[in-house]
Amino acid sequence: MILFSGAKSIAQEQDVDFHLNSKLLAGKNILKVKRDFYDPYLWVLAANNEVFRVNSLDMQVEDFTAAFAGYNAPFVDIAGREKGIVYVATALEIIVYNNGALSTIGAADGLRGTIIPSA
Repeated sequence: MILFSGAKSIAQEQDVDFHLNSKLLAGKNILKVKRDFYDPYLWVLAANNEVFRVNSLDMQVEDFTAAFAGYNAPFVDIAGREKGIVYVATALEIIVYNNGALSTIGAADGLRGTIIPSA
């Protein structure tokens, strides 16, 4: 997989210009790459519910897959908030990883319907 890092263009929305600078996670089927502009960490969702965090400053890759091993439903989306916080969505709930602690947001919390992944 070729991973990109970007710089935000000045605009209302988070427009991003990408530049090739590293090849990481070779052989992985990457589904989503998300990064909050103000945080140097990219969160990567790969097939088979694999979750990785990449430090875009030094290209260090950390595998967080084991932290999510208790969830069997397919992961459909990912959104990183900062170095220690990431949201991983299944079709019916959102798994919150907050500095090592896991929790979920689901129907009991008012989440209704099916979660549709972002484009």
